[in-house]
Amino acid sequence: MLRSLRVINLASTLTHYTAGLRLQDSVVEERRQGLVDDTLILLQHYPVYTLGKRGSLSDFRTPQKLIKTGAEICSVPRGGELTFHGPGQLVAYPIIGVKQAGLGARAYVEGLEDSIIGCLANYGINARGRVPGATGVWVGERKIAAIGVRISHGVR
Repeated sequence: MLRSLRVINLASTLTHYTAGLRLQDSVVEERRQGLVDDTLILLQHYPVYTLGKRGSLSDFRTPQKLIKTGAEICSVPRGGELTFHGPGQLVAYPIIGVKQAGLGARAYVEGLEDSIIGCLANYGINARGRVPGATGVWVGERKIAAIGVRISHGVR
């Protein structure tokens, strides 16, 4: 069955991470209530480090360097560890009725990896996912796309 996807593209300007998170939470609630279709939010953030459920401040190798960047630090309710977001980096937040689509968490993450790998292939970039012990998409030994999700009540 073909599903529709609404796109909210705010990537032409910088968005504070907390404002982007509020937008996500609002769209998640609307999606949960069936008021909107699956949605893809595209943003660029002001410099920010996010700490997922498995992250800690000890993940910073050089805290003094971090302080000099002026980046925010935000704890977030998603899986994963430490992730940087900043200007020039496109961040995509898919808000999908995963339960309605018949997807479990692992299948959803693998689907995201496959979508990113396919997109990169269109640009001649040979990427791979399914790295043992790590999520995301890799080119050689370097991560080109991080993936952190939070599924709640069948949505995200």
